[in-house]
Amino acid sequence: MHRIAYAQLVRWKSAPRRKPLIVRGARQVGKTWLIERFAEAEFDRMVKVDLEQRRDLHRCFGDDLDAGTVIRHLELDGGSRIVPGSTLLFLDEVQACPRAIMALRYLYEQMPALHVVAAGSLLEFALGEIPIPVGRASADDLRFKAALLDIGLLQSLCRVPVEMELRERDLLAIYRGVLAAQFAAQELAAGCGRDLFYWARNARGASAEVDYLAVRDGRIVPVEVKSGASGSLRSLHLMLKAYPHCADGVVLYSGSHSRLPAQRLTFMPLYYAGSIGDPAPDVV
Repeated sequence: MHRIAYAQLVRWKSAPRRKPLIVRGARQVGKTWLIERFAEAEFDRMVKVDLEQRRDLHRCFGDDLDAGTVIRHLELDGGSRIVPGSTLLFLDEVQACPRAIMALRYLYEQMPALHVVAAGSLLEFALGEIPIPVGRASADDLRFKAALLDIGLLQSLCRVPVEMELRERDLLAIYRGVLAAQFAAQELAAGCGRDLFYWARNARGASAEVDYLAVRDGRIVPVEVKSGASGSLRSLHLMLKAYPHCADGVVLYSGSHSRLPAQRLTFMPLYYAGSIGDPAPDVV
């Protein structure tokens, strides 16, 4: 079976600056098969660690993530010698051990000659229910909100008279902020070049929802579009309390830029929406 991704693996092996390679995808699509064929053809040997089947090997990624320590534990517990340059270290089902994901950085920094491939259907750090990176693999496909491609389409569907919009100086004042939320969705999608996600908690008697999640420098940024002059921002405060490792929350509103450090909140004018997250990657 010919796989287009095989050529990408060969290019990765030949690159002078070669970071650990993470192969992501849905279950049962052939990730493990591809890497095993790659190792058979391109390396003297492969050391495969299935972190879902061999949960006893999770202890290899304990408190000390020093590369040498991790390798020694894997050799001792796994019974295979790992030789940088000629061995492919394959961490399969890596999502089963978040500490192994963290160890990839140390393996790269301290043992650059080591070839490391990790594969998994969902890669997440220890942030509870909020994964990094934010992506479709971690989303609930049965819970979603719709946003149109353009604010003009929403105007047409809502039958908002053009004269009404021209008279209003604040999009947040039209239809309780529906047009403003649409504008924010467009700007976030265009500026970040990724799907849109939001946070929702359906705990009994304590449901909460934050409008959007952006990502800046590897940290999640919760974003709320605030309609009107008042509001408690209860859901945003709940999320910041539940996930203290998130970046400070951003509130898009009709006022000027301001900060409330004690509450971990930054208020920004609505037109800043497209600059909140990391910029969209260049398209070649």
